[in-house]
Amino acid sequence: MPWILTAEKILLLPCDHPGHVTLFANAGRALKNGGYDVYIVAKAKYRKVLDTTSLQAILIEEEPVNLVPEGIYHNFEQALMNNDVLGQMSAFEGVTEIMTRLADTILSTDGVIDKLTDLRFHMAIVDGVPGCRSLYAIPLKLGLRYVTITSAHSPWTVGLPAMPSVEPSQLHPAAAPHPLLIELKP
Repeated sequence: MPWILTAEKILLLPCDHPGHVTLFANAGRALKNGGYDVYIVAKAKYRKVLDTTSLQAILIEEEPVNLVPEGIYHNFEQALMNNDVLGQMSAFEGVTEIMTRLADTILSTDGVIDKLTDLRFHMAIVDGVPGCRSLYAIPLKLGLRYVTITSAHSPWTVGLPAMPSVEPSQLHPAAAPHPLLIELKP
């Protein structure tokens, strides 16, 4: 992928979650230290996190009404810790809705997409967590090549064959052992 090696100006698109914004800010800091011109798009509520970096931030103001359902991230984290697949799926529906609104805000707010276009990025790095897939609309709109940073690839998203009936739903270190993994222990 020689186009990655020649990219000079990079756009970072993290999911709307403090941990994801921090991860992308740290990745951006490393890229900036490597000589790249790095911008990050995030909600204005992450200003303090981003002020600790030398990244150029494009901050999206919050909607007039907080559209994040109360406790959605907490509910997801609890479902993850308890290996509650249905709880995770339910919470991810809320995350997907939040991220779709964020992508729509970036694409439709006066001046934001124009500013991103005028900056003439060479590539984007997109948060690939399943609930954040709407963020891919931004580099597509800008005509950018992109790469993904994620910790949640399922076999199907990377083109690997897997049988859903035997694939553990989550292999999170804090999750209770999956029954299949217990049975597979020697």
